Amino acid sequence: MPYQLSVLLVIFLACSGPNSTGLSTTTSEHGESIVQCLTRKEVRLYGASWCNFCQEQLLLFGDDVAGLPYTDCDPKGELDFRETCTEQGVPYGTIIPVWIFKDGSRLYGVRHPDVIAVVADCP
Repeated sequence: MPYQLSVLLVIFLACSGPNSTGLSTTTSEHGESIVQCLTRKEVRLYGASWCNFCQEQLLLFGDDVAGLPYTDCDPKGELDFRETCTEQGVPYGTIIPVWIFKDGSRLYGVRHPDVIAVVADCP
């Protein structure tokens, strides 16, 4: 998909719906939330507390954000996950936010939760 079309899709999805995320709270097939499915599929978001795009990504998950598998890689943050982030291939200076899937594949940048769910094969 061309880059411009991807950007437009993300903007459209982010702006649609009454809660501005366009998210449904559960998936239809298993009755679990996107966050629960991402956790089960071992998908993790890496970011940093100073990163505006990372904060924007977290906001897209609304009330479900508390259960989101997320690691803050800010070496000056409340918790220093520098070693963990480096081991996962997200050393300081890497483009963030980055979603890392169990198979090692990645998605960079702010993505709508529905897009992440499709890539993760969440129903």
